[in-house]
Amino acid sequence: MTPERRCGQFRRALSLRRLNWTAEATDVLVSVVDKFEANPTFPYYLACDCAQLGQSDEAKGWFTLALANATSDEERERIKSRAQDDADMEPIRSSLKEL
Repeated sequence: MTPERRCGQFRRALSLRRLNWTAEATDVLVSVVDKFEANPTFPYYLACDCAQLGQSDEAKGWFTLALANATSDEERERIKSRAQDDADMEPIRSSLKEL
């Protein structure tokens, strides 16, 4: 795995999440999110992780960034729709409707 490749770091974070090492997964994503700032995937998963860690304000901030990074209205709507069904977003789901 090469650290500069998005898929490598993303897979590493997903592996950590599967082990229920959510804080560690968050650390991995935070360490590379600036390198891939135009991509909504990293902030979306950071929103999920923060929601699971009880960090509601941070989760909403990352979710807002994911929406801002969407390249079209259609992609933005897909992200919103996904969040409504994503179990990881349950702790903040009611506040996402206003975004």
